Amino acid sequence: MPLQCMSALTRPVEEARQLFVTRARICLWYSTILFPLFYFYDIWVGNEHQDLFLLCRLVVALVSLFCLSLLNEKRYQKYSFLLFYISWFVGVFALSLMALLQGAFQSDYYIGILLMMVGGMAFLPITVTQAVFLGFSTYLIYFLTLFYGTDSLESDTLASMCNNSFFFLSFIGICALQSHNEMAGFLERAKTVNRLSDTRQELARFTEGLQKLTNRRLEQLEKKNIQFAELYNAIADILVLIDRNGVIRNVSPQCLTLLGRSPRELEGRPFLDILEEERKEIHSVRFDNLVRQLSSGDFVYGRRIRLLKADGSIVHVEVSGGRVDLDEVFYQFVIRDITPVKIIEQQLLESQRLVGGARQAAIFGLAKLAECRDGDTGAHLQRIRRYTDLLVRYLSTQPAYTDVITEFFVEQMRDTSILHDIGKVAIPDNILLKPGQLESHEHDIIKRHCQYGAAILESAAIDGDDWLSSFFSLARDIAMHHHERWDGQGYPMGLAGQEIPLAARIVALADVYDALTSTRVYKAAYSHDLVKTLISKGREKHFDPGVVDAFLALESLFKESRLQQLLEE
Repeated sequence: MPLQCMSALTRPVEEARQLFVTRARICLWYSTILFPLFYFYDIWVGNEHQDLFLLCRLVVALVSLFCLSLLNEKRYQKYSFLLFYISWFVGVFALSLMALLQGAFQSDYYIGILLMMVGGMAFLPITVTQAVFLGFSTYLIYFLTLFYGTDSLESDTLASMCNNSFFFLSFIGICALQSHNEMAGFLERAKTVNRLSDTRQELARFTEGLQKLTNRRLEQLEKKNIQFAELYNAIADILVLIDRNGVIRNVSPQCLTLLGRSPRELEGRPFLDILEEERKEIHSVRFDNLVRQLSSGDFVYGRRIRLLKADGSIVHVEVSGGRVDLDEVFYQFVIRDITPVKIIEQQLLESQRLVGGARQAAIFGLAKLAECRDGDTGAHLQRIRRYTDLLVRYLSTQPAYTDVITEFFVEQMRDTSILHDIGKVAIPDNILLKPGQLESHEHDIIKRHCQYGAAILESAAIDGDDWLSSFFSLARDIAMHHHERWDGQGYPMGLAGQEIPLAARIVALADVYDALTSTRVYKAAYSHDLVKTLISKGREKHFDPGVVDAFLALESLFKESRLQQLLEE
C-alpha cells in the first residue's frame, strides 16, 4: 500500500484514540465527583448501610482519580482503554455490592445506574469489540455478584433477574451498533482523504493552463479600469477609489471643484489626510467603521463627515459606497457636497432652540410664581434643578434603572423638578408667610399644596399636546408625591417604597438637601457634612435607598454645586 494511503488510514485511528482520551477524562472526572456526592442521597433516604456505601464510593473515586492522573500523562495514554476499564470495573463492582445490600435483583435504583453506565458507552469512540467487552463484563460482574450473594432465588427475584438481563443485553446491543457506526464514519473519512489526495494530483496537471486564464483575467480588469475612469469623469459628485489601507488610488476630476485639489495631489495619499483637522479623531473613527462595514460586503448610504479643502476651510459631505473586488479589494465612495442642506438644518436647529428657550422660560416663570410668595429667589429653583439633574444622570448609568431612565426622562426631569411646590400658590399668605411655628391645623393646610399642585398640573397635562402632556404628567407626579416617605409615613397618600413614582423619590432627596443647607427665617443653614449624615440615616426610612446611594456617590459634586451657587447669589 502506498505511504500516502497508509498515512490516510492511520490518521483517523489516532484521532479516535485522542478523542477517547478526552472523553475518558470527562467520564473519570464525573466518577470522581459524583460517586461521593451520592452519599448525601443515602443520608436523605436513611440508608442503613450508608457508612459502608460511603467507603465503596470513596474507593471508586480514588481509583478514578488515580486512573485520571495517569491518563493525563502522555506516556500512559496508549493504555487509555485499560486505565478506563480499571475504573469502570471498580465502579460496576461497587454498584453491584450496593445493589446486593439494597434488594439484589429487585433494586431498581442501582440497576438503573448500571444501565445508564452501559448507555454511556455510546459517548465513547470505541470499536464494536470494545463495546461488547465493556457491556458483557458489566453484566457478568453485576449478575455474578448478585447471583452468588443472594441466599435464595424466589419467583419474584427470578423475574427481576430476567427483566434486568433483558434490558442489559438490549443496551449492550444498541451501544455495539452505535460503536460500529462511529468506526464506519472514521473509515469513510479515510477514504475521503484519499479521494482528496487524488483530486489534488489531478488539479496539479491543469496548472499549466492557469497562466492563460490569468492573462485573460488581466485583460478584463484593464477594460474595467477604463470603464471606471470614464464613469468618474461623467458623474458630478466626486468618485473616490481607495484600497484596504485607506490610500486613495483613483479620484474623479470633480475633486478640484469641491476641494480645490487636483487628482494628482490626492492619489497616493491616505484618505484621512483630507478629513477635518479639528475633529479628525472623531471622523477617523467614523471612517474606520464605514470601511469595516464595507469589508463585510454591505453598502453604506448617506454617512456624513467633514473634509478639509485646500484653502483650510471645511466642506460638509455625504458619503455612500460599496466594496469593489478587482485584482485586490477596493472601496468606492461617492462624495456629495451637502453644504446647502447643512445651512437649512442649522437654521431649523436655531428655530428649535428659540422655541425650546421660550418654553423653558415659561416653565421657570410658572415655578417662580410659587417661590416668590415665600420670599425665596430663583436660586432655589436652580439648585433643585441642578441637584435633580446630578441624581437622575447618575441613576441612568446604573443597571437597575437603565430600562426606566431614558434620555427623554433625564431632559424632562430637569424642568419638571422646579414645579414641585407650584401648589403653594393656593396656600393663604398668613400661613405660608408665617414667621413662627405653625399650628397643627396650619400644618395640615400647608400639606395640601401637594394636591393643589397636582390638580394645576393635571389640567395642563390634559389640555397640552403630546410633549406637554408627558411633561406635565411627570410634573404632576412630582408635585403630588415629593413629600411621601419610603417607609410610608409621608403625605399626602402615605405611599411606600416602589409605590412612589421614581421622579418624586429623586426630587424628594434634592428638595430636602436644599432645604437643610439653606437659611430659613426659622433656622440657620446646616453644613453639608451634617446633611449628608441625616440623609444617610434616612435611607430606607425617608428616602429611596437607591437614590441615597446615588447622592453618596455624588456628594462631592453636591457640595461643590452648593458652594458655587452661594458664590453666585
